[in-house]
Amino acid sequence: MGKHSLFLLFIFSWISTFAQKIDKSDRFGKLNPVEINSTICPIDSNAHAYYLFDHGNSSFLILPELLKIVFERHFRIKILDKSAFDQGTFSIPLFRTNNKEEELSNLKAITYNQENGKMIETKMEKASIYKENASDHIKNIKFTLPNIKVGSILEVKYTIQSDFLFNYQGWVFQHDLPVLESEYITDIPDVLIYNPHFWGYHQVNKVTTTKKSQENDFAENISIYSAKNIPAFPNEPYVSNKDNYRTRLEFELASTQIGIYENYTSNWKALNDKLLNNENFGLQLAKTGYFKKEIAPIKDKNLPLNAKIYAAYALIQKNIKWDNNEGIYTTANIKKAFDEGKGNVADINLALISMLRELGVNAYPVLLSTRENGYVLQGYPTLTQFNYVIAGIIDGDKTILLDAANPFSTPSLLSPKCLNGFGRLVNDQEGQWIDLKANRISQRQVNYKVNLDPGKGLLGSYIERNYFYAGFKLRSNLKDTSGLKQYIEKVHEQYKDFKLMDATLSQFNEYDKEVIIEAKLESKLGLELSDDLIYFNPMQLERFTENPFRIVDRKFPIEFEYPWMVNATFEVKIPDNYTIESMPKSGVFQNASKSAKFTFVSDTTAGMIKVGSMISMQKARYGVEEYEGLKELFSHIVGKHAEQIVLRKKG
Repeated sequence: MGKHSLFLLFIFSWISTFAQKIDKSDRFGKLNPVEINSTICPIDSNAHAYYLFDHGNSSFLILPELLKIVFERHFRIKILDKSAFDQGTFSIPLFRTNNKEEELSNLKAITYNQENGKMIETKMEKASIYKENASDHIKNIKFTLPNIKVGSILEVKYTIQSDFLFNYQGWVFQHDLPVLESEYITDIPDVLIYNPHFWGYHQVNKVTTTKKSQENDFAENISIYSAKNIPAFPNEPYVSNKDNYRTRLEFELASTQIGIYENYTSNWKALNDKLLNNENFGLQLAKTGYFKKEIAPIKDKNLPLNAKIYAAYALIQKNIKWDNNEGIYTTANIKKAFDEGKGNVADINLALISMLRELGVNAYPVLLSTRENGYVLQGYPTLTQFNYVIAGIIDGDKTILLDAANPFSTPSLLSPKCLNGFGRLVNDQEGQWIDLKANRISQRQVNYKVNLDPGKGLLGSYIERNYFYAGFKLRSNLKDTSGLKQYIEKVHEQYKDFKLMDATLSQFNEYDKEVIIEAKLESKLGLELSDDLIYFNPMQLERFTENPFRIVDRKFPIEFEYPWMVNATFEVKIPDNYTIESMPKSGVFQNASKSAKFTFVSDTTAGMIKVGSMISMQKARYGVEEYEGLKELFSHIVGKHAEQIVLRKKG
């Protein structure tokens, strides 16, 4: 029997049972008294809102010569106070290619409010729905429910039909709100095989049954994934991407057998070879003629490796500006991007690799997933995990990573967004994994040098030096030197009794050097005066006012973008008619491995007080087992930063 005959047999035999497969009881609009009257989340008394339930199912619609995935989702959210009103805004992602996209239908969204003993329904208007292009392959449908009040119940239901068999819908069990009940049902014919992949630490139950059709040889594999009383994902800082750790489920298409057997699982070597032969990836690297004139002077100088890298890097950044689009494939070709002066990440960094190779440098593409996109699973060979490509240079046992797309990156400073687990280097063998860790530290040094005048406050100078990633961050925030004015204005808005005047910015455009801000300073911030006493906090502008680590049991690691250090010193000349009543004590605090350290220095010499605070995080990532040590360390930081200096008037 031929492929098409088997496919048609499959169609007709399944069409008759499709209605039965998707016939599930409809709870839409059927609220119960418990939901209506609840004023507190049963599993989290501090919650501002919570999911009453979140249900979904995916099955298949069989059409002539076509299989469609049908995904349905239905959920309700209870609003408990005003701070949760933003929970009424939703976004539904739809996958698309150049000529087709997933279809959203049957969207129903209602806000329920109980008023004077009656349930009032407010339906969402179509005008509230708008579209947003999130990336080349994702379009978001966004909408906000109307008439949200304290006590509202929000109910949403929708269907997505998809022609993309590889994009079988996953499921998120753990949201930023607590979830009382979450259930996802998958109904998959046994001619399609999907491999499930789980994330997170909350328990999910799975029950699978197989229903054999009496009319043909096909069967349905029905799996029910369920979880109850799922806590909200903690709103803790220093998490690279919540999706790396929240409880969720994804599916990978492994194989199909519709007429003929096709295997979609792959390995990294096969994907490596596929990329090398792709017109918008590997084949672009052979195109070098368009820049031969520009690099001729560089080739003639016979430069050492480091100089070649800097010269090629500068040439690419000068000739191709980033259009803010990511991706691993070129938009058209790198010659066009070079000629037009703009391109996406792949256009820029593949052009850089091509140029470096022409200069005799061992340069290769490195695929990665940015921090916003989440970690790459090394045991899951698929290119859809990657959304970015950079250049990698092999120099002996050392790998140099370059991203010429970001205007503030340098050959010695990779964009922070790229520092995310491991990337995949593509070469003419089978490729290899590259550790995407920072090779530099973020270092900020700030010095306050002031005189204390009881009438005018603290008067003196301010100097701030930002090295490496601290400089990158400041440059990115300011955009250009004119951004200093807005930067100072924001400081003044945040600290009403603090002023920086005649501020200057140095070395902003010298990206391999630190960025320096210097200014005159006037401040009464944290300064209290009585008849014969002066109280002030030297760390007022640099202090941690609260411990960023609050929860008792953190189940995911602490992830900074890069190792960092902040060194703040405060030097003050006290008035001649005052003496020191009390001073904070010096101290050194560190975690068990000594990879996190806080040094507090307090000293006096000839009418001068000097206080220093240095916080050093030598690693970008701290494991769960190190959480308590960091939590305790930051408790010491908060405590020491809160201590005051007390001066007493003589006589």
